[in-house]
Amino acid sequence: MNILRKEFLIIWLGLVALFCGLFPFVANAQYDNIQNAFIVSPIKHEIRLSAGENIIRNIYITNNLGYDADFVITVEDISGSGVNNEVVKYYGKSMGPYSIRNYVMVENDHIKISAGDTKVIPMMISLPTKVKPGGLYGGVFVSTVQKMNNKGTNISSRIGSLIFLRVKGVIEELGEVKQFNLSSGNKIIWTRSPVNFQVAFENKGNIYLNPYGVIEIKNWNGQVVDRLPIDPWFVFPNAVRTRLLVWNNLPLFGFYTATLVLNHGYSVPHATTLDYKFLIIPLPLIVGLLALAAICFIIYKTIRKLKKWHI
Repeated sequence: MNILRKEFLIIWLGLVALFCGLFPFVANAQYDNIQNAFIVSPIKHEIRLSAGENIIRNIYITNNLGYDADFVITVEDISGSGVNNEVVKYYGKSMGPYSIRNYVMVENDHIKISAGDTKVIPMMISLPTKVKPGGLYGGVFVSTVQKMNNKGTNISSRIGSLIFLRVKGVIEELGEVKQFNLSSGNKIIWTRSPVNFQVAFENKGNIYLNPYGVIEIKNWNGQVVDRLPIDPWFVFPNAVRTRLLVWNNLPLFGFYTATLVLNHGYSVPHATTLDYKFLIIPLPLIVGLLALAAICFIIYKTIRKLKKWHI
């Protein structure tokens, strides 16, 4: 029975590939201007399935390398990384904690694409009937080897189309803001240059979250003087991710409060609100005031000397 099912999936993927191959212009248009590279799209699939269900999604590979190239296609698990500045951990041939690789099937693991052409790779995801609710994460990765003209050495390039699969059922969406402050950690801003706010968010549930929100900058009177939107970013379960937001429009001087309003995800009703108070005293302003005070003092002394001389 399993052999028949597998053969059926292969035939079905073949039919989809044939159909999609007749319409390559779907993926070509948006990449016409990108040269000396190959492009894999979409970069992310967000999918919801119940146990026992299956779905087919297409992955488009566009060869803009300028020469015919062979591409290798692999399926790999991913998860959140505990290493600083590393967003995603890749597992290669190993199994990840939220493994999806055994449920993903592509028609070919090797494909040759002529220069300037686009090929469509059908991807089927088929869940077993006993899979648990929650998140499964992985990706379909496309690799090629490029030759360097000068040194004659090879460089391997790899691009992934990530899969964020939500298995329907009882889901625990739970997150917490771990940190909100200026990245410098200071309460006083001594510069007129842009500064960075940082927001660290921890996912304590069993499904990935997309936190998003805004930072409002208020003066001592409570008036909003600036807003920094926080676009959605993904956080894997049992992972912490830090987002940096650049603030360019610094006021000249004074006490201010940055208010963070962060929604924990698209489908999560909970939002966190935090305040961070700081003082802006830019050094150029201090230097200017000191210079002005020195000039005034010199003028004052000079006038007093002139008065004494006249007397």
